[in-house]
Parts: sequence; C-alpha cells; structure tokens
Amino acid sequence: MKFQFKNASCVVIGTFNVFVIQPKLLTEMGLIRKGTSIKVEQDLSQPGTRIQVDEVTWVVRPDRLIVESKRYGEDCGTPLAELLSKLLWTPVFAVGVNLAFTGVDIEESEIPDGFRLPKVEFETTQRTVHACIADKERVFNVQLAASKTQDSTNYELALNIHTDFSEKKSSHLQASLNQAATLACRQFFDDIAEITKFSKNLCPSLQFSYDIDNEHISVHRQMKCAA
Repeated sequence: MKFQFKNASCVVIGTFNVFVIQPKLLTEMGLIRKGTSIKVEQDLSQPGTRIQVDEVTWVVRPDRLIVESKRYGEDCGTPLAELLSKLLWTPVFAVGVNLAFTGVDIEESEIPDGFRLPKVEFETTQRTVHACIADKERVFNVQLAASKTQDSTNYELALNIHTDFSEKKSSHLQASLNQAATLACRQFFDDIAEITKFSKNLCPSLQFSYDIDNEHISVHRQMKCAA
C-alpha cells in the first residue's frame, strides 16, 4: 500500500491568550521573518487566528497552538518550543505530532487481518479502522479510512503520537510541565520517526512517498533511516 504525504503538524494543547499570540509577537521573537508576506484569517465561530506563512500555517486558539506544513521535512516543533519557552506559566496539558497521507496505490488484500477495513453487505460512504496503544504517558494512533465516491474510493491515513502531561499537573509546578512540553516539541522529528515505525510494524505493507526539495532532502534521509 502506497501513501502520498499530505501534511504534518505539531500541536500543543493548553490554555492560551489569543490576543497576545499574534503575528507581531511571532515576528519579534524571530519565528516569522520580518518583511515576510503573511495571510491572516480570523475564526468567526470561536476566538482564534490562522496565520499563513508560505507553506507553514500557525493556528492560534484558546485551547491549542498548531504549526502545520504541507512540505515534508519542515520543523513544526521548534517554533512552538521557542514560543513555549517564553510562556512559562501558561497551562499546557499535551503535545502531539500528526501526519496525514492520501492513498495512491491501495490493495486492501495487503492489509493485515488485525487492521483490515470492515466489509459490510450494504452500501457505505466511509469505512474506518483505528488502532490506539498507550505506553505510560505516550499514546500512538493509526487510522485508515476509505471514502467512496461515485467514481472511486479515496484512502486517507492519519498518524498521531502525543504525550499527555495532565496527570502530572497535581504534583508538578506548571513551569516544570511547560519545560517538558517544550522538550517534547523539540522532538518533532524523533516523534515522526517513531510513529512511522509504529505504523509499519502494525501494517508492514505500508509505503510512504514524499515530495521533497534539495533543501530538505537531508532531513528526509535522516527520518527515513530512523524509521
């Protein structure tokens, strides 16, 4: 089964002031280069800002911060780590890394029985199988979905690995938890390698395809070897 890379993201779950975390602050911190053309969108359904910088997107909401990129090899974790290092007393509960892929050449017969998409007698618009394994505060998620259209079946693969700090909140100062969350953000590439390896162990027939340029090819090779 071959899947094409769609996007990757790093997510920090917590409580954030959306009126403080704005393009001006990110620019002053060096997280957005001065003079860079950006696109800012406001969420009218809830407080929040979406900041588009080239192929990188910042999403600032009261309950989470997200840095997402459609370019494989982009470090989505370090910018969040730099920001968290300045927000020592901001409540942070979890840090996660997400990868999304679209199916290119899918043979469902290659999917192991334990991770096989459910078959039903009646017509369905979507079939989904999800595996979740927890190892202490670390949680691994692999989800495969097949959506049927009039002409074909589209496949989506979602990988997630996250660390939950909420259980430690009662016994640790928030500043210590934020330091742990900052470190987790800096492990962005390690987490990608780990969740990729986990998904391949779960389904050995998985193959991943990436569109990369020369600037990011060394990162791609490091991540591929680690996986």
